[in-house]
Amino acid sequence: MVILFVWTTTTSSWSQPAALPLGPQIAFIPIQADYLQVDNLDNAYLLNKQFQLRKYNSKGTLLCTYSSSAYGPLYSVDASNPLNVLLFYKDFNTIVALDNEFSELGTYQLAFRGYTDIGAVGYAQDNNFWVFDNTTLQLKKINAAGNVLAASENLFTIGLNLDERPNFLLSRNNYVYVNAPENGIYTFDINGVYYRQLPFPRLPSFQVRDQQLWFLDITTQKLVQFYLNRIGQQAYLLPEVGPIKMAKIGRDRLFLLTDKGLHIYPLLD
Repeated sequence: MVILFVWTTTTSSWSQPAALPLGPQIAFIPIQADYLQVDNLDNAYLLNKQFQLRKYNSKGTLLCTYSSSAYGPLYSVDASNPLNVLLFYKDFNTIVALDNEFSELGTYQLAFRGYTDIGAVGYAQDNNFWVFDNTTLQLKKINAAGNVLAASENLFTIGLNLDERPNFLLSRNNYVYVNAPENGIYTFDINGVYYRQLPFPRLPSFQVRDQQLWFLDITTQKLVQFYLNRIGQQAYLLPEVGPIKMAKIGRDRLFLLTDKGLHIYPLLD
């Protein structure tokens, strides 16, 4: 059975922007990067223009680097588990798992497991993988051998445009969030059953922390907190550090990525 919720929340229903409780900037890392992720230990993962992945701690100290030319450009990083970081090389349908020091734990070539067109990959909370299969237009949970453990229905049946493919997904709090750039965020339970659609299109990235969805509104340059367990949202003003490409909220840190580098601020109580 499909349970459909479509919330038509717009920016006009937001409360007035508030100020985040921030301390003075802790660190600035000069780097040309297009991709930012953070883990639950407030480590930051940056992908630079040379497709080199760099890991920094919450004070801006470089901890380790990783790069590989074997599978083409690095497409996405899932640092949900900092002891098992997943790298997705989309051109070759390949997942590489790294430990917390960026030593390789394993390589999973999905084409050899029967998956020839995967659009997005994420870490499942039971140590398996969530993937979006572009061929069947389904969200699937698979194990290391490629066996399907759970699967959604074909997303075309719930409104996905045939010419659109999800480009990002993550698993949090017994739900899987699948980003379809033009449609918004499709939400599924841990069995792949469709739950609801969140009306936030054209997001380059988002986070789920506790029961809140966080994302950067590129147009207004504000950080948005959307409550998943009740109707409501809050926008926050960000430091004026130039045009912000990505913003991530951590346990005790705020990370802002601009064309010039990464700014790290402490979050105050």
